[in-house]
Amino acid sequence: MYWPKIRAFHFFSNIPFGLNAIEVSSWLRFGGGQELWDEAYASYDCKPFLTGSTGVQKGGWFNKKINDINDFKNLKMRISGLGKEVLKRAGAETVLLPLSEVPKSLSSGKLEAAEFIVPVDDLRIEMFKSAKYYYWPGWHEPSSIVDSTINKKVWESLPSDLKVVVQQTSSDAFLFMLGNYFHKNSQGLVSLVKEHNVKLEHFPSKVLGRLAKLTKEELLDIASDSKLSKRIYDSYTNFRSMAVGWSQIGEEGFSSARSKVSTF
Repeated sequence: MYWPKIRAFHFFSNIPFGLNAIEVSSWLRFGGGQELWDEAYASYDCKPFLTGSTGVQKGGWFNKKINDINDFKNLKMRISGLGKEVLKRAGAETVLLPLSEVPKSLSSGKLEAAEFIVPVDDLRIEMFKSAKYYYWPGWHEPSSIVDSTINKKVWESLPSDLKVVVQQTSSDAFLFMLGNYFHKNSQGLVSLVKEHNVKLEHFPSKVLGRLAKLTKEELLDIASDSKLSKRIYDSYTNFRSMAVGWSQIGEEGFSSARSKVSTF
């Protein structure tokens, strides 16, 4: 909520092509991220906690196919967060309409594309009635972190046992929300595809590659804002470089292998 004032706050929410929910929780708890988060929020007299995540989001709903990066030029799209800034670099005309206006705006042509959250929420507001194509992956919002804050002075006044209670409750809330969304998204995607005949489309690799380069330009610009922004950027990107290696042969490696076999 504070990112227009301190853009580096994006690192504690969503970074396009950045850390996913599990990776960012690891960075915060074990990779030095929480200490930087505390320092950044201290200017607002707040103590932040990781308390939720929807997991990786979808790439959005489109009424035309995206075959080339130039297809984003002058595209009228509802999108929020840092992804909005990246698409502006790609030439898109980004807007942030109230959610209640999005389906109608897509149907009327006022919008050509829109992203909201994930299958269960997109299904709930019946986005499938307003757009032809449902794109993936959600390059712009891989972690979708939800945080809670406590007044810094109040936090510091708590006895150690209550601090542990708050910390453990926050951790449990994060895991509950992430697991709950995974369950509901699994069901929601089946409903969208099988019941509503939604067409799933994958962003072309060349498009994703160009968006990744534009993201790096945006992040380097953010890193130049202040010494703290640069420290946050360095910590996040260094952790990402390390995490990618394990994720590719760990979680992603297993998922890729599992998708190629059909044992049950």
